[in-house]
Amino acid sequence: VKNPISVSLDNFSDNGPFLNIPSNLFLVGGATPGGWNNPVPVPSQQFVNRGNNVFDLTVALTSGQAYLILPVNGSWNEKFGGTSKTGGALVHQGPDIPSPDVNGNYKITVNLNSSS
Repeated sequence: VKNPISVSLDNFSDNGPFLNIPSNLFLVGGATPGGWNNPVPVPSQQFVNRGNNVFDLTVALTSGQAYLILPVNGSWNEKFGGTSKTGGALVHQGPDIPSPDVNGNYKITVNLNSSS
């Protein structure tokens, strides 16, 4: 995939605000094929858990829109957002992540072990 987006979060530690590292992640938002409908279509908008708290998903994103990452499909209680179109830090309960400037297929990698 020529359009990588890498995001990370280092708050999944003994000192962070989370009790459990999620075993699943899901993508929701106007930039995604499923829109803001929650629960999202599975498996097309479910990240693959690669182990060691790293997840990835290749998905078509629409420019001029936004998305969020959810640890529980169908729930708005917990969400991860951010401010960068091309990767960077995730924010717990953060703002909608803006989609890239160009429509296309993007591989989104989420690393819950380290900050970017």
